[in-house]
Amino acid sequence: MTADRARSTRRNDVVRPGRRRSRTSEAALLTGIGLAAVVAAACFPVAEVEHGPVLCPIRRFTGIPCPGCGLTRSFVYTVHGHFGDAFSAHAFGPVLVALILGACILLPLRAVRHRPPIRMNRVVTHPVGLLFIASWLGYAVVRMIAAAG
Repeated sequence: MTADRARSTRRNDVVRPGRRRSRTSEAALLTGIGLAAVVAAACFPVAEVEHGPVLCPIRRFTGIPCPGCGLTRSFVYTVHGHFGDAFSAHAFGPVLVALILGACILLPLRAVRHRPPIRMNRVVTHPVGLLFIASWLGYAVVRMIAAAG
C-alpha cells in the first residue's frame, strides 16, 4: 500500500476540501464531561466528602493545592445546596456548576433554533472568558502562597 493510499484511508486525520469540521463536538464534549461531574457529585453523600483520600498528585507530594484542588468537594456541596461549604472548598466550584448547567440548556436550544454551535475558542478569548481565567489563576496563586506559608 502506498503512503498516499494509507493516508487516505484514515478518516479523521485531515478535513477534506469542502467539508468543515463541526465545532459542536468541542462544546458538547466539555458540557458532557461537566454534566457527568455534576451527576457524580449529586450521587456522592455530603457526609463523606471530607473523609476521602487526596487524589491530586501535586497536593499529595507537595502539600500545595493545584488550581483545581477542592473542585470535587465544591461540586458535591453545591449540588446538595451547601453553598457556604462549596465556596469554602473552592470559590469557582459553584460558578462552574452554574456554567455547566447553563450550557446543558443553551446547547440544545441553539441546535433546535438552527443557530451555529458555540465556538470554544471564542468563549475562551472573549474578554469575560479571559477575566474568568485570570481570576481563577489569581485565586490559585493566592491559595498556593497561603498553603506554602
